[in-house]
Amino acid sequence: MGFLYPQHCKPSHLNAAEAYAPTLSQHPGLWLRHLVSTYTVNERTGLQRTSSISKDGMGYEIEQHEEILKWVSLYWFSTAGVAANLRIYYEAWHCKDDEGHQDRALKYIPFVKFGIAQVPKDMSVLPDLWLRTLGNVVLESRNPRGGHFAAHEQPEVIVRNLKAVLEKGGEAYGPIIAKNRLVIICLVVLGISIIRRVITWILEIMERLMPGSMLHVRQRPNEWSKTPIPGVSLDATGLIALADLTTIAKHTALNGTSSLLDFLVLCPGIHRQQYATELNAGEFPPTAALTSGYVFRVENQNTVFYLQKVGIPGHLVTMSVEELPKPKGRKPDLRTARRIITPVFLTLIALEFMILIEDWWALAVLLILVLARTLNAIVVRRRSVLGWKGVKEPGVNGDLLILLSQDRWVRLQGSVDALKTVTAGQWLRDTTFWESSLTAIATLMIYINAAVTTNASQAGEIVMLALLLLSVGLVAISNEQQESLYMHGCQIQVDGQPKKYARRLDLANELIRYTGRDDWAIRLGMINQKAENATNTVKVVL
Repeated sequence: MGFLYPQHCKPSHLNAAEAYAPTLSQHPGLWLRHLVSTYTVNERTGLQRTSSISKDGMGYEIEQHEEILKWVSLYWFSTAGVAANLRIYYEAWHCKDDEGHQDRALKYIPFVKFGIAQVPKDMSVLPDLWLRTLGNVVLESRNPRGGHFAAHEQPEVIVRNLKAVLEKGGEAYGPIIAKNRLVIICLVVLGISIIRRVITWILEIMERLMPGSMLHVRQRPNEWSKTPIPGVSLDATGLIALADLTTIAKHTALNGTSSLLDFLVLCPGIHRQQYATELNAGEFPPTAALTSGYVFRVENQNTVFYLQKVGIPGHLVTMSVEELPKPKGRKPDLRTARRIITPVFLTLIALEFMILIEDWWALAVLLILVLARTLNAIVVRRRSVLGWKGVKEPGVNGDLLILLSQDRWVRLQGSVDALKTVTAGQWLRDTTFWESSLTAIATLMIYINAAVTTNASQAGEIVMLALLLLSVGLVAISNEQQESLYMHGCQIQVDGQPKKYARRLDLANELIRYTGRDDWAIRLGMINQKAENATNTVKVVL
């Protein structure tokens, strides 16, 4: 079942890992690291133990006569007798594997995530570099003691590793169908075939409602009417793609980067994606650390944009930030995912329609838009790297008060490392010369498209117009309903209901009582410094 339906299985099996040294043909990257790696002392010791056991015998598939009395006692009431214990080893040793079934069984299913926990006294103790050749390893654990029966000897270790991999929030929690690239490809192929059938049905209905406007593909495929609405000109359709909408930029900001599916999401404002760092409108709000009293500014433009989005004038919005187990392991909201996948299928439908009506100019226009979208998305993915975030402070929690414009107040809580990730440094690094050149080329392609669109048929222009309008609407709705911000492996979300205050001083006094200190409030200008503590100070009234 695992081989036939890997996308419907969860990794829940403990097994001994049989791995070999990386090879140039199968794992070139690991092979290069293997050549220059000296391996650790534990890994070299494990290799020696593995080699020794494989030569001297590992206990499997060998009848140990000194244990015969124990087996007889254990299986006294068994019909098969002692053979019941040895049968599986006998079959494994004597079976003929002409079709390679046994070799397949020793390999892991591609795309299925799994974890590896090694103990020093197991029969096979291999370097981590070798084990990574097996597939998508999400957990590597080396335990200080234990043998082949680790589940009996170190049950707490096995349970801890299993939870780290399989429990909710773990690296391999839930089904893998949404992250299985092979399944996605199959779904796209299936979707294209369904799209062809749907388009044929639509054309048949249009032919019945408006005889002569569309001719059935099976009867006269080269004589379809490409002007279903005579007397109406849509030559300026290409200008819609030049609209300076921020829909794509906001989608990029809320998700922290561009996904592979974004390549097929065509909306007006493709050329504005690189300006996602300007969505904060130049605001860098003053911020106070309630735990230490330090005052600084939030320098991350993406975080400021999200805080502006959820902030409410005259209210304190409490938010939390947490580090996700893996930067790409987040699970988007189902409603948001549907509204992002739908534009992808709309683009595929439009491409298929252009082929069916043989409007090659319209097809070229759509492909150029896809190429421009792809270039911008690639540049965003390259720029979305974790840069300078200050010194790590593991195990320390933080509490920030952020004063946004228009009297919007946000309290952001979480670990100090997560807070630094989302507030310090840059979200997207500056573009290089080649990245700027690619985005410039993509922008020019969109402008050229606006001129080329006039060569498309009216039917093709109608499809392009519908595609751009529907896609931008769906993405805009998705942006509005997305409740969290994802960036550099962290998630920011609203925690609780906003609290309204009659004036900002009430907020300051409440937080001063909560924290037991007022230095941060004085530095933020929320309260005046007390007279007995004021020496050589200047009073500033905002």
